[in-house]
Amino acid sequence: MFSTMQNGFTASLAIYLDSTWATGSGFDYSVAVNNQSGAHLRDFIFHVGVVGGDLLVNGSNNTDYSLNDGKLTNGSNYTVADAGWYTFEQSFYDDGGNLAVDLNLKDSLGTTVYTKTLGTLDDIAATVGGNRYGYFAFNNVEGLAIDSSQLLGNVVPEPSTFALVCCGITGFVARKRLKRRA
Repeated sequence: MFSTMQNGFTASLAIYLDSTWATGSGFDYSVAVNNQSGAHLRDFIFHVGVVGGDLLVNGSNNTDYSLNDGKLTNGSNYTVADAGWYTFEQSFYDDGGNLAVDLNLKDSLGTTVYTKTLGTLDDIAATVGGNRYGYFAFNNVEGLAIDSSQLLGNVVPEPSTFALVCCGITGFVARKRLKRRA
């Protein structure tokens, strides 16, 4: 978890999408931010599901923890025609002092095939903290394949997270030294 956002950050996850999934199959994948005191502020969600035989991708700030045709068909969406690996990327940045997030869908070649920008009135300097989590709020696709989870950018870890990372690194180095002596 991170407590302050500096110059933005990007969270991404590769997910295998199959345009032949059954109608009613899908998932919601969320990445959220904290406020500066470490409490939850807001989610930024990719909605993916099969509606009327089409595999659709859309985005919003809310989930109802189920496949909802409305959240897939309202506003701009993308129809996935070809099965394959797609990168789901949430890019967080300062837009005139407020938080904005681009939900980018990239194909297996890294080409952006869909973008949805979600603007907020969340003040970067006074309100927005940093990354909180990435998780599937809903998933009914059995055996959903995921890979390559990343969090990149200028984020400052809160002290307790930094301490845990340092302890983990210290423990790893100590185990390596013990193995070499054995």
